[in-house]
Amino acid sequence: MKKAIFLALLASLMVSTLGVGLMSASTVTAKETEDPTNLETKSVGFIAMSVSVGLACLGAGYALARTCTAAVGAVAEKPEIFSQTFIYVVFCEAIAIYGLAVAFIIAAML
Repeated sequence: MKKAIFLALLASLMVSTLGVGLMSASTVTAKETEDPTNLETKSVGFIAMSVSVGLACLGAGYALARTCTAAVGAVAEKPEIFSQTFIYVVFCEAIAIYGLAVAFIIAAML
């Protein structure tokens, strides 16, 4: 289960890094052209938004597949640890929400 948590955190870090990198590229392009309505600038921003949400959801799905399998097995053996395993599932879902937050930040910059 620790490996799944590590992979979930790694996926979150990769998505946030990619989103910030693409957001920076979008900002640099906008500053170079001095025209905020430039189609190229907005298209890079939209690509960054879609990549951040897509990779975050893929990472969250992978993390959920790993942790939920282990959590269901653990709860089947010891029902009293349900709340502890539920926390792991919530953290995995948070990865997708972080990707969505990055997409909203990029959309605000466009």
